[in-house]
Amino acid sequence: MNNNDSRLIRLLLKQTLDGKAAWDDTISSDTYQADLENAIVQSFSYEGNWDSMHYGIRILRKTDGVALKTLMSDDPDCDADDRNTMKRIFERAREIALNADDTINSLLGELGGGADELLG
Repeated sequence: MNNNDSRLIRLLLKQTLDGKAAWDDTISSDTYQADLENAIVQSFSYEGNWDSMHYGIRILRKTDGVALKTLMSDDPDCDADDRNTMKRIFERAREIALNADDTINSLLGELGGGADELLG
């Protein structure tokens, strides 16, 4: 991956963690997408060699859905930091798309405890 690719995924992770990228699920159970101002971004997982899990980012043109760039964590030029960043994007995108935080908070309420009670 080149420097722009690394910068792109770091900025995408920051936007995701800051709640500025609204991720939705797709027809594929291992792909989530965010409709940004200038492009559609997809985060996906896939199995690699020896059943290891890998992650990728796909940039799609908004006008026609043509894939402009695909970044994959098993690319030989992808370093450990970039692999970890893509994994974190996927995990958080999945949580956002599936409303995991709301479900966990509801479950905590149902079980009679909040996060503060568990910590203290």
